[in-house]
Amino acid sequence: MSSSSLASRLHGIFSKTSKLTSATTSLATTKKPPPTSPIVYPLEVDALVNNFNEYSNSSNFRRRKHHYEIVVHRLAKGNHFSAIETILEHQKKYKQSMADEGFAVRLIMLYGKSCMFDHAYKVFDEMPQYNCPRTVVSFNALLSACVKSKNLDKIREIFTKVREDLGVEPNVISYNLVIKALCELKEFDSAMKLLEEMEESAICPDSVSYNTIFEAYHRENNLDEAEKLWRKMEEKGVIANARTFNAKLRILIGDDRVQEALELIENMVNGEVKPDKFSYNAVIKGCVGSGKLEEAKMLHGKMGRDGCLPDHTTFAMLIPFACDKGDIDFSLSLCKQAVELQVSVYKSLMQRVINTLIEKSKIDEANELVALLSLSKKHRYTLILPVTE
Repeated sequence: MSSSSLASRLHGIFSKTSKLTSATTSLATTKKPPPTSPIVYPLEVDALVNNFNEYSNSSNFRRRKHHYEIVVHRLAKGNHFSAIETILEHQKKYKQSMADEGFAVRLIMLYGKSCMFDHAYKVFDEMPQYNCPRTVVSFNALLSACVKSKNLDKIREIFTKVREDLGVEPNVISYNLVIKALCELKEFDSAMKLLEEMEESAICPDSVSYNTIFEAYHRENNLDEAEKLWRKMEEKGVIANARTFNAKLRILIGDDRVQEALELIENMVNGEVKPDKFSYNAVIKGCVGSGKLEEAKMLHGKMGRDGCLPDHTTFAMLIPFACDKGDIDFSLSLCKQAVELQVSVYKSLMQRVINTLIEKSKIDEANELVALLSLSKKHRYTLILPVTE
């Protein structure tokens, strides 16, 4: 049977299982799956498991990573952990596939995403039985599974044990995964010490290493430490990317340092790292909060000139702000731009602009906006033109 026909048949099974998630609780709250014995499935799940395991006999099918991701994701959403175990454990019968580190990594990652970390670790431990090498690639998959399954307290032990027992040398990705876990545990001192360990091991921390800690400081509103880390990045010559700058902008805005944020985004415009829509929206939010209409308008204008188009968030902030400030012409231009760009805007905001236009005796402009909206596929709602006396 061809891979395409297998995929089409599986699609039918997947479609039937979509209803399984309606009565289940959120996976995010499930750190450990329920007991896996005895195995009792709803009929749809039973059909999915049987069909998937049958199709797995095809080496062509086993090469299709997305088949595995789709079915495991849907089963995990429904908390069908026994079914996930049945499917993934079944794969171990294919010795040739299991000898491929990439295939083993797939199983480790799928177990991790399903919050079944003990099973992920078991796959890693069993790899030598299949003559499958354990390199830094599978090591990183195990660390990632630990993070994704929220077994954060285990990651340091694993990081040390695998290095000592197997002699696997971690790379920057390995360290970044541990740093992420430490930051989620709010162990910032340990995360910073890990940066030092990287340098001592001749592994240069990259922008991801610093961004992870920098953003964690921001979430905790630890502005002083964030500033120290920023200076450390500059001293080390680490090239910041847009994500780093955006975290810095959010910190400045959160500390009501709007002018500094305006200066920083101007430096970005003139520098190597260009602002993106998240950069602009962060500073626009600060301008709105501090009542700086002209600065907000300036930023909106620069977005267009930089080829960075406004999005729903931009319009949701600027339209009511312009109305509050009495700049109905700017509000109108924003509404027209949203229609032109096919960006959805709340009906209440559009109605407010139309009401204000009528109040200002701008009848033609109100009619024009209503007409534009009637033709828009993104704004499928009816607006009311207030009756003028």
